[in-house]
Amino acid sequence: DDEIVIGMCPKLMNDGYMIAAGAGAQEACDELGYRLDFNGPVSADITEQSDIINQWTQKGYSAITISANDPDALAPAMQAAKDAGICTSAWDADVSFEARDLFLNQATYEGIGTTMVDELAKAGVTSGNVLVVTSTLTAPNQNAWLEVIEDYLEENYPDIKIVDVLPGNEDLAESKDVTYNYLMSHNDTVAVIGLSGNATPGVCEAVEQLDLAGKIKVVGIAVPSTIGDYLKSGTCNAGILWSPQDIGYCAIYMAKAQ
Repeated sequence: DDEIVIGMCPKLMNDGYMIAAGAGAQEACDELGYRLDFNGPVSADITEQSDIINQWTQKGYSAITISANDPDALAPAMQAAKDAGICTSAWDADVSFEARDLFLNQATYEGIGTTMVDELAKAGVTSGNVLVVTSTLTAPNQNAWLEVIEDYLEENYPDIKIVDVLPGNEDLAESKDVTYNYLMSHNDTVAVIGLSGNATPGVCEAVEQLDLAGKIKVVGIAVPSTIGDYLKSGTCNAGILWSPQDIGYCAIYMAKAQ
């Protein structure tokens, strides 16, 4: 048929950031007269993302765009879509470049990574051991930010050491648990960096439960709806974000350009 259908796969469905991106995408589709199929896993599941892409390929969608939980594991499904003549792209978190035509980044990796470190320094951290709680250990955007953070620390704050990186698997409760257990046994930790919108509030909850608010500094990616109270109380020193609605909106217009 002449109908243009775009499949948009977020990292997971039950996340405020991804839901906001979907709302932006729907706004763009409404303007353009496209049909949007916004669907993804309920946990950071690579297999489910791959299955969804394969289903869309079989249906012959006009375009498929994805925020990837793993850049390499999802490449075969995206490559198959591309080979079938479907316009392929990624947004927020990239796949291997051979498997998509375009990638829409939410900000530069350098901008996000250096801002994290600068906010940590503004909070008074100039030395000591730092824990990082990320989404998944294979997440391409988080790993790119972390690389910038480590290089920027080495160059500008050599006395600050990232000693551990733990996955929260895009789950607030799991992020809280890994942070809580880590801080219980590592009392030399001076700060925690949260690299996802679910990691940072989980970290804050653990810090509050351990009565360490103000003693351990927290900065990270933060969605206002989940981090607002922690910012007001001072448990979170800085939350960093761009507009998720805009990236979803722009992803659809990128598909239109294709």
